Amino acid sequence: MSRSARLILMAAVFGGFGLIVPLQQWTDAHSATALVEDEALYLSNGDQVKRLAFGYDALLADVYWMRAIQHFGEKALANRDPANPTRTPPLLLYPLLDVTTTLDPQYIEPYRFGGFFLADFVDRKLAVELIEKGIAANPDNLSLRLDLGFLYWSTGDCESASEAYAGGGRIPGAAPWVAQMSAIVLAECGKRDFALRMLQSMYDSTDDPRVREEIEARMKGYIALGEIDALDQAVAVYESRFGAPPQNLELLVRAVRIPETAGVRIRVNASGQPVDPNGEPYVYDPSTRAITTNPESIVLPTVVMKQYVKQSDAK
Repeated sequence: MSRSARLILMAAVFGGFGLIVPLQQWTDAHSATALVEDEALYLSNGDQVKRLAFGYDALLADVYWMRAIQHFGEKALANRDPANPTRTPPLLLYPLLDVTTTLDPQYIEPYRFGGFFLADFVDRKLAVELIEKGIAANPDNLSLRLDLGFLYWSTGDCESASEAYAGGGRIPGAAPWVAQMSAIVLAECGKRDFALRMLQSMYDSTDDPRVREEIEARMKGYIALGEIDALDQAVAVYESRFGAPPQNLELLVRAVRIPETAGVRIRVNASGQPVDPNGEPYVYDPSTRAITTNPESIVLPTVVMKQYVKQSDAK
């Protein structure tokens, strides 16, 4: 049965699925990994849900995947609101994805893009665990191997990334460049342009507009990191020339020429302020010389990623 047909049937069985909901409190009370959030309206143990699915495993997998996307979206919007005093990561994301992939081990999208969201917003170790679960169930899926390599690369684990690409290169029909990446990644690990190429590949491999939107946001984050590095270097040049840091970035870009290198191109708005890939001015503190993005415009990759990439680029 096609996935679209399964979604149509969802309405017919949704009432039956509602019978699972009253069991949530019992499951939470007896589970070592009980979720304490009020929004935990689904069983969080994949094996239990599978036993209660009555043959509708794939259909319920769609329900859980949709709920995972909804949960992520709700948390992402809440965390973007500076007025929200209770910002929390999407802690239900992993349990929802785990149940989804237990119900339908061949459902590739939750492994790939769910793992991607986990890595950026919850825990990279959980993201790796989810992708490895997908590879165990789908050993010939090249996309999962590439995603695993990217996740390892993003934590600075070049050796594990290299092994992931080598495994992908052994899959029948894999393009020659996949195996070559096993060696290349050891030399290029940490390079921001490599991350952008991987993200572009992920972007091109899905038609889901919600997933594409999130990947595009991550790409803009990497581009912004490159521009921030270029502005940081320009601040150092300005200070060496004039004995003090610039009081604003408009003055900086007027006084210091910033070359376009490695795809970095500093753009300015009508007021002469350097702007991020969304057209919003960068935020600059002359007392600390810190440059960053407005979080309402672009959410940068994790601090660990930023530090690692900058250290690697400096080598």
